[in-house]
Amino acid sequence: MTRQYTEISEAEMDEFLVARGFQRVDIGGGVKELVYSKFLSKGNPNVDDSMPVCLRVYTSIAYGSSRDSGQDAIRLVPVTRRLDGSIRMMRSWDKTYRIETWRKNLDKKLKYYDTDYLGPICVKCGHLSVHRVSEKEKGISKGFHGCITFPTCRWTKARV
Repeated sequence: MTRQYTEISEAEMDEFLVARGFQRVDIGGGVKELVYSKFLSKGNPNVDDSMPVCLRVYTSIAYGSSRDSGQDAIRLVPVTRRLDGSIRMMRSWDKTYRIETWRKNLDKKLKYYDTDYLGPICVKCGHLSVHRVSEKEKGISKGFHGCITFPTCRWTKARV
């Protein structure tokens, strides 16, 4: 069955994400699409404020409406700021296709990041840990929590 891509307006996306605590951000670097960001770590008593975790949403909306169908998807990526000030993607893009059910599909992913992504404090170095799944265990494992400073710190803890 072929997916039918849905046009998403700037107003629709703004209403959807702002209601979930996101703010529109300008990340520079020639990015022309709308980007939203939200601190996942805000209010979490386990979080070291020197390495906050944000979830960025790259919308594929440029100049008021979605790009041509099939060219792109809504992409989510958690990021943190390294001690040197650079931004580090903490995992690969998590895509939501622009199909009729985009709101439901995107909401499900946002809830995962709000409730299950952040883990306990790393006992080795004191930074936050996040949910990870190894490439060879995708789909067959609950994954584990791993320190956000990986590969500098290789502490892990099984998820129960």
